[in-house]
This record gives sequence, C-alpha cells and structure tokens, in this order.
Amino acid sequence: MGKLSDKALLKIFRYYLDASPRLWPRLVQTCHKWRRIVYASQQVLNLQLFCTHGTPVSKTLDYWPTLPIVVNFGGSPALGPLAPEDEDHIMAALRQSDRVCSISLTITSSLLETFSVIEGPFSKLEDVVLLSRDSMQLTLPNTFRWGPRLRSLHLIKIVFPVLPLLLHSSRNLVDLRLHEVLNIWHVSPSMLATALSGMAQLQSLSLHFLSVANHITFPFPSGKRIILPALTRLDLRGTNAYLESLVAGIDAPGLMDISITFFDMYILDISKLRIDRIGMHKSHRRADILSSERAISISLTQPGAPTRLKLQVLCNTLRSQSLFISLVCRHFSAFLCCVEDLRISTARPLSGQDDGNR
Repeated sequence: MGKLSDKALLKIFRYYLDASPRLWPRLVQTCHKWRRIVYASQQVLNLQLFCTHGTPVSKTLDYWPTLPIVVNFGGSPALGPLAPEDEDHIMAALRQSDRVCSISLTITSSLLETFSVIEGPFSKLEDVVLLSRDSMQLTLPNTFRWGPRLRSLHLIKIVFPVLPLLLHSSRNLVDLRLHEVLNIWHVSPSMLATALSGMAQLQSLSLHFLSVANHITFPFPSGKRIILPALTRLDLRGTNAYLESLVAGIDAPGLMDISITFFDMYILDISKLRIDRIGMHKSHRRADILSSERAISISLTQPGAPTRLKLQVLCNTLRSQSLFISLVCRHFSAFLCCVEDLRISTARPLSGQDDGNR
C-alpha cells in the first residue's frame, strides 16, 4: 500500500474500522505513515479507547491519546459476574468522566459504594446500560449525572432517585428502557410523562414493573397530552391502572409496534386502555392467539410490514383467558375488522389439568 494516497488509505481505514472499531491500534503500529493518517483523522475514524475485561485500563489510558472512552464490563444477563480485579479497572476508567462516551456495566453492591467518589458529570455520555445481579434493586448515587448527549438508556433492576429530573433534560434520547422496576413511585405515570415531554427523537420506550399493589390508583394527566412524534415502539408491563394513566397522557402518531402485558385479569378494565388514541395503524391482516399455563396473548400483525399490536395478560385459568379474548374483541374491534388470517395455538401440556375454574 506504499503507493496509495493518504485519501485512499483513509477510505480503507474507515471501511476496516466500521467492521472492527477496536482494532485501530494495529493501524498506528504498522508504520509511521499510517500512524500519521490515523491520528490526524481521529473524529473521522471515530477512534475510541475500549476498556473491558482483560484490559489494563490504567496503562491503556496513560499510553494512548486522550480519546473517548468506552467502558464495557457486563451489562447483560447472559454475561458472567465481574472478576475481583475488574472493579479497579472500571473505576480507573469512570474517573475520566469527561471522556466516557459509553457505559455498559453489571453493577454490584461493592462497586456501587465507590461510585460516589466520581467527580463531575459524564458530559459526553451517549449510551448507558446498567444491570443489577443482586436480589434487591440497587440505588445509584445522585452524583451520577450525564449531559444532553445521551441517546440510549437501559436500566435493569436499578433505582435512580433523580432519574425523572435527568430525563427531563435528555432531549436527544432515542431509546429508553426501564426494566424490573419495583417501586412505581420512582417513575409514576405523571412523572414519566413530564420527563418524556419534549423528547422529539424518542423512538423506543420500554417500561417493565416487577409487581405493583393492585389497589393503587393513578390520576389521569391534566392539561395537554405530550407528543412523541418519533415514537415507533412501545413496550409496557404492569397493572392496568398504571398503563391506563400513562397511555392517556401520550400522543404518538407514528407508533407501529405496541406490546402490553397486564399483571392480573381480575382487576383488568381493558376498555379504558385507549390505544387507538395514541396512533396505531389498524389494517392488521393476521391475528395470533397463544395460550399457555400462565398467560394468554393476542398479536395482530400486518405480514410484510413492521406493524404489530400485542396484548397479553398473566392468568392461569381458561375462564380468565376466555374473558380476556372476549374483552379484546369487544373493545378493539377497530383493530380486528381487517383480520383475514386467525391462528390459535397453545403451549399447555395435553395431559395437564386446570385448577377447576374452567
């Protein structure tokens, strides 16, 4: 490649790093010319320092230029727990808070104790995934802050008292997932709606609760409903009272994929869940009804198009499941009128016996 121009080499480098972004050090270690081109094009090539398992983070930060930092130690239930030495590497990277652009972490109680020593907000942070493996939810300290550049936030079994305040200033969010939320008051419908207002770029919203007391009610939002013009996917799991209050405050005209799971059939008043008010394509041609020992769901889809409406309720008797399907047919007739293909299947064992409430 000695005869190639700098411009041609740069194009080759971009193609190479698009597929393998972590391997840019190989380029700068090849020859002086390549090193010069790469370092002169740091932003074009999107150079980043990747701090992950097996990385000597302190040495890496000292040796390489002051590039944006990606911290990746877990953040997925499929990955194993942190090694004892990982926590030191994590903290060495997080202390460079003004350089960290992405965080994917499996949080432990011991690691959480050291978070309070981090000074300064993560002003360049764009992506966050935080997962707790503990049996209890873990609470992040209020000192953990990000700036307006955040685009993706995934919290799994993580409590963050100042989350609504930070969300209100996170206008560039594209993907928001709050999963295994135990305490509804950390993200009540009114607080969440207020936090989401003004998120013109939000495309995906996923909110899963672990459990909620059935007797709790939520007021309907007063004033104008918030408009989420870019929202295409909505995934909710909770009680009807919470979901009804939340949906009542949202206007999402571009919504194409809705998935809602209710906890309990016996307190379900599906007529109040006005999905048709938040905008949803209604020309579904296929309906799939799936019954299992613990739940029943109905999915409406348009073959060949990215549009889906899935409603599910957690109940374990055929009587309750039949009632749920009856309610869906009665209150969502506008979504069922175009169905041409109906498929019914079951995951129940053929020899199994119900509890007598059929």
